Amino acid sequence: MPRMLRGILLLGLFAGTLAAQVQVSGRVLIPPERGPRLPGALPLPEKLPAAVWLLPAAVEPSLPGRGRSYALRVVWDSFRPRVLVVPAGAQVVFANQGTTPEPIGLLRPRGQRSFQTHCAVCHGGNGEAITPVGSSMRPNALNLTSPGLQRWSERHMAQVVWRGIPGSGMPRWQRVLSYSQLRRIVHYVKQLPALDTGAELPPPDAAARKAQGWISQQLGILQPGASLARRFSNQGMYPVRIAGQSAAVAYILVVPSPYTVVTGPRGNYRLPPALPGRYELVVWHPGSPVQTRVVNLRSNMRINLRVP
Repeated sequence: MPRMLRGILLLGLFAGTLAAQVQVSGRVLIPPERGPRLPGALPLPEKLPAAVWLLPAAVEPSLPGRGRSYALRVVWDSFRPRVLVVPAGAQVVFANQGTTPEPIGLLRPRGQRSFQTHCAVCHGGNGEAITPVGSSMRPNALNLTSPGLQRWSERHMAQVVWRGIPGSGMPRWQRVLSYSQLRRIVHYVKQLPALDTGAELPPPDAAARKAQGWISQQLGILQPGASLARRFSNQGMYPVRIAGQSAAVAYILVVPSPYTVVTGPRGNYRLPPALPGRYELVVWHPGSPVQTRVVNLRSNMRINLRVP
């Protein structure tokens, strides 16, 4: 067969394959994060993104994107964790886009000093709010050691400190505290004790937990502008933290699928084109159980999803 004719046939076959592919798009409806149920507590201004992927009925032995590198820019001094979803076997390149992380050995005593200076007069030195000022407030100052308050995420706790609680004695600290002081205080309060509100995905296996520990240790010393790479072969959810801290600054989801996407600011998503067939459409959002539904793809579809 002449070389030119062979090229034309291959091009036509490739074009036919593209034409046969279908695409799923839609919107993930994410309820506003209202944080603690307190009088005057406002919803958080932005919503955390969700991850969406298509899970084929039969996973291909060689996933597209397995050898690809994905960039994850970590900002330590932010209460808005980032989400990255990659196929198993992909490489993730971490880069520190923010400031130098405070060592855990310094973060706790600095947080204690800031707490004693700004918070102890109402909440007490141990956070139990047994003080003349805290007891005279209506409603009384919150007991920061209570299990209910300790279940708040760091985002919600920072919201209350930053904005205050209208109609109570809790003032706005946004113009008083620096962002570093806010992070230190929230971190210190979460030590009483710290309860992390993570995501409900199956826990990673032993190899994945070992990799997770590696992330925690290595990224804790990652300097601004520096980067490092890690390949993820084991499926699971990997919270990215500084060693010793409870709050995740990012989540990496390693899934057995190349058809993945992270939602935009309004929850919109558009998955990469896939071949027609039977799939599971999966949506994940921090702090919510994983949602799945079976879809039969025959043509382009628009599917709206909801997280609880």
